[in-house]
Formats: sequence, structure tokens, C-alpha cells
Amino acid sequence: MKRSYIKKIIAVVIGFLAFIILIDLVIGDQYFVSSIDKEYLFVLGALVMFYFISRAPSTSKKTHDNMPPVSKEKEHYYLAQGLTPEDVTFFRETMNEARLQILQLEAFMEKSPRLNTINHRYKTVETAKNFFQVIVKNPRQLAKVNEFLYRDLPDVVSLSQKFLDIEAHPNKNKATLHVIEKSIEKIEQLCQVIEEHYLAFCKEELIVEDHVSDESFIKTEPSISKEMSSDELPSLESEEKLNEK
Repeated sequence: MKRSYIKKIIAVVIGFLAFIILIDLVIGDQYFVSSIDKEYLFVLGALVMFYFISRAPSTSKKTHDNMPPVSKEKEHYYLAQGLTPEDVTFFRETMNEARLQILQLEAFMEKSPRLNTINHRYKTVETAKNFFQVIVKNPRQLAKVNEFLYRDLPDVVSLSQKFLDIEAHPNKNKATLHVIEKSIEKIEQLCQVIEEHYLAFCKEELIVEDHVSDESFIKTEPSISKEMSSDELPSLESEEKLNEK
């Protein structure tokens, strides 16, 4: 018998018992409940909990299942860099999250003149894309960019979104304007930090800055983005350069 059928049978049995107990408690007779030892009720409750917990989707597994398979060329490149298969999976998931955040940041920056001004001043989106590209080419240095991937980038995206929400509010009082100015100040600081971290990383790793144009970075609809590889480089030209290496 297939495991799927066994699971269905267990689900039906558990559901039936739970329904009987519920009806018994609602009616008030509690005949069925009173005739069962507490130990059996405990076991039944444990089975119900185990069933629903086992059916709960795993976030990491879902992310892994939705990730397109890595190409043979990229897999060979990563393994040649000293990464294990588990490292490759973790690296691709991390970079996929960063790619989506960069695209989100770009969209936010284009929605507000003030954010757009900051973006042009520090070239934040362009720098983030270049940073992304450099990390993909140097997967072994992932630990050295923790601040960018796990703090600076998520924070500037979150603050930009909050700023847009507050800026769009029709009724702005003195307190609201104060929050807006503080948000802009913090966003500008983060943009400056991202630029500094990128330049410092390139200098430390002796990497020549490889700039990409806005059009060359992946800029697609969300449904299309999900189908693309998490570690896809910002341009086809960059992809060819990577494979040549």
C-alpha cells in the first residue's frame, strides 16, 4: 500500500475520533470521553499534534523545491571553489534572497524623488548589483559580506518601504515629518555604508570593479523571477565571462 493512502487512512481515523469527541463534549453527555482512559486521550492528542505538525510546510524545503536546478557549468565552478553540495544550496538560496531584495530596492527608489536623489548620489542600486555580481564570482568569500547580505541590504529595503508608506499618508503632522526626515537620514547612512563595504571588499580581494548597467540586471515580473536561477548573474555577458573561467 502506498504511503499516501496510509496517510489518508490515518487522517480519516483521527478526524473521525476528533469529531466524535467534539460532538460528545458539545452535547454534554461525555459518554465517549468518560469511557476512555486519560492515557488514551493523551496518546490521541499526541497523534493529532504529530499529524498536523508533519503536514506543516517546511520553509527551507519549500525554498529549495522552488529553486531551479543549477547548471553543470556553475556547479562545477562552485565545487572547484571548494564548496560542498550543501554549501552550494545555501549559497544559491542566500543570493536569490539578495537578488529579490535588490530588485525591490530598485523599485522603491524609483517611486520617490527623495529616494531617487539618494540613489543617484551614492549609486546604491548599481553598487548593490555590482556587489551581487562580485559575490557570485567569489562564493568562498560569503562570510565576509554578512553585513551587506544580512543587515545593510535588508535594512535599507525595509526603511525605504516604511518611508514610502509614511510619505504617502495624506495627513502629515509635525511628528510625521520628523519621522520622514529621520528615515531619510538613516537610509542615506545605509546607502553610504553599502558603498563603503563594496569598495572595501573589492580592495581586500583585489577585485577590479565590474560595473553593470541598469538594463543588464535581472528586472522581470515576480512570476518570471521565480523561474530563474538564484545565482544568475546580472547579465548574459557576465554569465559568459564566468563560464570561460
